[in-house]
Amino acid sequence: MRRLSLSVAILLASQLLHSQTITASLEAFIQDPSGGAIPGARVRFVNVGTNAASVVEANSEGRAFAASLQPGPYSIEVEAPGFKKLQRSGIVLQVNQTGRVQLTLEVGLVTETIAVTGQPPLLEPSTSSIAQVVDNKRIVDLPLNQRNPYALIFLVPGVTGSTTFHFIRGANFTVNGGRHGSNEVLLDGVPSTPGHDQKNTIAIFPSVDAVAEFRVQTNNYSAEFGRSGGGIINLIYKSGSNQFRGSVFEFLRNSVLDANSFFANRQGIPLASFKRNQFGGSIGGPLIRNRTFFFASYEGLRERTAATSPRPCPRI
Repeated sequence: MRRLSLSVAILLASQLLHSQTITASLEAFIQDPSGGAIPGARVRFVNVGTNAASVVEANSEGRAFAASLQPGPYSIEVEAPGFKKLQRSGIVLQVNQTGRVQLTLEVGLVTETIAVTGQPPLLEPSTSSIAQVVDNKRIVDLPLNQRNPYALIFLVPGVTGSTTFHFIRGANFTVNGGRHGSNEVLLDGVPSTPGHDQKNTIAIFPSVDAVAEFRVQTNNYSAEFGRSGGGIINLIYKSGSNQFRGSVFEFLRNSVLDANSFFANRQGIPLASFKRNQFGGSIGGPLIRNRTFFFASYEGLRERTAATSPRPCPRI
């Protein structure tokens, strides 16, 4: 019975993990110059970083839908008899995004190709969720004390509070007035808020160099996201691509380089010793080009601070 219960629990847990969407989806509506649908058009969705492709045939309404796409840059190639081949690039899919594009083919030979770039952002008409994505550029470029990526959730309207690296008090923030412990944090779809004293706490603090992006949903999120009366933070890690890319970093804070305060100098109190080193790096690339990829990161923290303690009173 114990083995059976354990097996059932594992199956249920796997269903829960798969229900948390971290991938994206993209639908394309293919039409002719008059606005009529082009059924049977061959649509190819290509991940620019890995060259992974999903080939879909448009239905009777000219709709081609590709699900479970890895977030990142994409291009679309469309072919149909009697029309010129269309290539659209510059499409960027974000975590848990359902994008829609409308593509118009011109009459001509299939050997002719029309390239389209610089199109407006993708529409998301199939969802009413109120959310904002914090992309990798802001995660890397904006200054972060102790390099905690969760500190950037305050860029989203309706989020207040504070974040720390402390396991219990790390999730001390509110979304739209909800309780501190009512938020859900997902890392690649896996809950990272195991709970402590009836509060949701953050169990893992990912390295800034390992984070691709995250989406903060503040209202009207779908039923697939449970355990939340506040907001949803859906964070995804970086993944490898066909190009080798990496980073090396060290951030130093040392009291030797700091100035003492005016009042401490006036009272003759020296500046307390403080030293912090944050260092590490990341690397990713192909194991087998266009097929298998890897990504790894490491971050270390060394901190030394001065502390005082009262001396015991001598015995008389």
